[in-house]
Amino acid sequence: MLLFGILIVGCRPQKTTTSGNNSDKNGTSGNFWRLGGAIEVKYNPTYTGLFQMALNKRRPIFISFYTDWCTTCPFMNEGMIKKQPIVSLLEDDFVSYIIDAERGDGYKLANEYKIAAFPTILYLNSEGEEISRYVGLPGEHKVLQLTKSAIQAEDKFREMKQKE
Repeated sequence: MLLFGILIVGCRPQKTTTSGNNSDKNGTSGNFWRLGGAIEVKYNPTYTGLFQMALNKRRPIFISFYTDWCTTCPFMNEGMIKKQPIVSLLEDDFVSYIIDAERGDGYKLANEYKIAAFPTILYLNSEGEEISRYVGLPGEHKVLQLTKSAIQAEDKFREMKQKE
């Protein structure tokens, strides 16, 4: 437990960053992995593009925020969320991203949702409202529990929207 606490404290920002202009030659910024079929490295979606995709697909959003200097983030991104059955849930039921919180629109998202430590998992409904979050490195059971709860919350959200 003490080691876990040290790792979490070690993944708090050590310096102030600015969003700057980190655009690549394609006009996109930062890196992310999109979970879907074969997991491959892509470029960050635009800030509005992420939400537009969720609205169009009527799916909740899963975001795992990381930074390059975070020591526990690779365990989350490579070891936890790419495991079965987690990856299947994320591929089938979410618009899912792993986003660098210090680059491009990832910086804007991290600020908007007040992400202060890494890794942080954020679950949003399809309109971008927060369902839940987890700060730190959760176990596989916790990720499954949070993911299934977010699916149920999105279903309830959709039912309420239909009644309006």
